[in-house]
Amino acid sequence: MDAYEVIEVLKSLAKRIDPLTGAEIPLNHPYGNIKVMRAFNMAASLLEQAYINADRKKEPDKWQSTRPGISYEIPIPSTSKEKREVKPVPKKKPANAGKTWDRDEDDTLIQEYKDGNTIKQIAKNHERTVVAIESRLKRLGFMPPEYPHEEVSE
Repeated sequence: MDAYEVIEVLKSLAKRIDPLTGAEIPLNHPYGNIKVMRAFNMAASLLEQAYINADRKKEPDKWQSTRPGISYEIPIPSTSKEKREVKPVPKKKPANAGKTWDRDEDDTLIQEYKDGNTIKQIAKNHERTVVAIESRLKRLGFMPPEYPHEEVSE
């Protein structure tokens, strides 16, 4: 019996299938126990991985099947430890995001809010985020603190 056959038998047992007859193994059978099935599954995975790693040392770029009568190769991705630079894509912030508010901007903000402009439009005009506009209006007393945040994609 070669390694491939052992792995196939373990996988079959892990699925509650008798490897000789193909019949389903009953739940009350010792091999039908969930812990035993998980053990078979883990054993099959570990054995398969061990053979892949052993073959990888012989031919690092591929793993060949050992199944009799069938020939195929599975390419194995590189496991080199070279560092790849991953640059996160920063979300564009409005130009005035994080800047201090002055009295003139506060007056303009209050007037726009009283005129009935949407929070999103006011945020665009002031080049700030929707959350910043809502926070400022709450701080100035023009919006109650418990006012729900306006769900807007910026």
